[in-house]
Amino acid sequence: MLSGLVLMRRKILVIEDNEDCRNILVLQLRTLGYDIIEAESGNAGVEKAFLEMPDLIIMDLKMHGIDGIEATRRLKSNPSTQEIPIIVSTAWIAESSMKKVLAAGAAVVLTKPLTHDLLREVLQKFQ
Repeated sequence: MLSGLVLMRRKILVIEDNEDCRNILVLQLRTLGYDIIEAESGNAGVEKAFLEMPDLIIMDLKMHGIDGIEATRRLKSNPSTQEIPIIVSTAWIAESSMKKVLAAGAAVVLTKPLTHDLLREVLQKFQ
């Protein structure tokens, strides 16, 4: 018997402007047992992060409006969201963009497509 063990569902904010990519990622995360909040742009994602205070954020790099680099900067510069780990996902990334997003405060940059096994492995590091 496990006494005193509290199992909490972790809340992840998914910021992805491509609806198909967002739906696939949300489905993968739900099958792993996470509660999901969705945002369809960098601006909406930053707003939802401030309102919902997720445990972790997974966001696309290239989005309409503000991109993943700017969204990361905004979240990391605000005391209420600066401790939330941010995983950035992208189909392709130049070395200069990788340096910029990591310098902005992203914890990890992953290349799409994100497999179920890769997601599980990376998310375990943030438990």
